[in-house]
Amino acid sequence: MNRASSDLLSEQDTKPHMKTTFILVTILLLSLVSRASAADRLENYTNKTVLIFTPHPDDDTFAVGGTMALLAKNKNRVVVVIYTNDK
Repeated sequence: MNRASSDLLSEQDTKPHMKTTFILVTILLLSLVSRASAADRLENYTNKTVLIFTPHPDDDTFAVGGTMALLAKNKNRVVVVIYTNDK
């Protein structure tokens, strides 16, 4: 057996292992995400400081205005940072 066919066999042997590893890692990550408790949900935040970054003065209102209102209603401190070089 020459080197090229040996390399081809080695490559073929590792492909199933890579696929299996990818599937196992994906399952692990999905299980971790699904275990997020209800306490981690934004609706349950109280007495926290939430920092929102936005590139333009009204982007925060259009993008997450409802979420900001909900957080403020639940006694959170909502701080908006506008970063832009526009004049």
